[in-house]
Amino acid sequence: MDFLNEEVKPLFFRNLVPAFGGAAGACVFSMIDALMVGQYHGAAGSAALAVYTPLWTVLYCLSLMVMMGGATLFAHARGRGDEKDAQAWFSASVWYGALLSALITVCFCVFSDPIFRFFGADGELLPLVKAYFAPIRFALPFCFFRDILVAFVRNDGEPGLGLKAAIIGGVLNVVLDYLCIFVWDMGIGGAGLATAIALSVTTLILLVHFFRKNNTLKLGRAPGFWRRAGRISVLGFASGIADLALGSVGVLFNRAAMAYFGTETLAVFGVVNQVTILAQNGAYGLGEAAQPILSQNLAAGKKARVRKCLRLSLVTGVLMGVFWCVLLILIPVPLTRLFVKPTESLLAAAPKVMIPYAFSYLLLPLNIFLPYYFQSLLRPAVSLSASVLRSLVFSSLVILSVPVLFSPALLWWSMSLVELLTFLFQLFFLIRCTRRLDH
Repeated sequence: MDFLNEEVKPLFFRNLVPAFGGAAGACVFSMIDALMVGQYHGAAGSAALAVYTPLWTVLYCLSLMVMMGGATLFAHARGRGDEKDAQAWFSASVWYGALLSALITVCFCVFSDPIFRFFGADGELLPLVKAYFAPIRFALPFCFFRDILVAFVRNDGEPGLGLKAAIIGGVLNVVLDYLCIFVWDMGIGGAGLATAIALSVTTLILLVHFFRKNNTLKLGRAPGFWRRAGRISVLGFASGIADLALGSVGVLFNRAAMAYFGTETLAVFGVVNQVTILAQNGAYGLGEAAQPILSQNLAAGKKARVRKCLRLSLVTGVLMGVFWCVLLILIPVPLTRLFVKPTESLLAAAPKVMIPYAFSYLLLPLNIFLPYYFQSLLRPAVSLSASVLRSLVFSSLVILSVPVLFSPALLWWSMSLVELLTFLFQLFFLIRCTRRLDH
């Protein structure tokens, strides 16, 4: 795959399909778990997985930071023709990912109880959350390396391998979930075991690339490791903290749902969380598909190709947002039945939660993609500012204040306001940065 010379439109879609499929496939693990655990344990099982969701987002936040920061710097070095520097960025990303994965694994294993209580677990939900986490803790490093390897394999011209790994891992997860949860009657702990095995297998499949003849990635020393780790963090943190938004928003909504409504409403929000994870991962796929095209062509001075890739990405993001919004509006009750063993009160709560929340999806893909664009232009301050505003500032202020100042019933509209404020901020810089490409 020639990112500098092939026609942009077919190149973009050839990269988008496996990137989107791989990113969407990555969230199959949590989605299938939620579907089957909800049927086995009912509302308590779905609520327990809603409590666990912020952990996934913390893991993905850090791995996304490394994969996007490292992959962008790798692509810029390759676009300049500096292959030695490109390989150093690859090696630094792998060693940095290994360090972070070790730290996060130790942290969550040692302090699991207080962390899960902070995420929203009460005395009833905590044993379920811990049962799910027990086998997954051994597979936490694979979460890091799966994502990092996908990004570098894609930049090495082999995007299809990530899609194949995601499909195989997803199918394996489905089969093992059914066997562990229902056939062997292991419940939510079986779902955790299935996810741990599938994550490990997915990562091992990606390693196949390093034994192929067309592989150009070489793991070795990373001269100036700490300096490189710092640059990876600065450039990639915007993408990472974009995923942290899902975790921080999840914690805020979990606590608000329990305070104002109770376990059944939290279970409905758990279903919304699964759709949000899928929508957000699809938007990551859009950003990851565009990243090597944007980065390498900018480094090579081919600005017309950068503008064309940007237009394709924005149109695709709009279509994705409309799709997810319409889906949640049209089928809130069937979605709830799919993920949770239903009760009448739970089904009655589903439209009240899902329909207002659906409108936030209209801008979500664009708000996820634009930090990727600013990163590819080597504008980390802009991408970081947008991501921090969305994930920490706007979400905290709006979600905490709306129920208090107006009504708890308006809680589910608050995310739409968060996305609108974030988009307006990014639109200003999008116009400025794009105008500079014309000069």
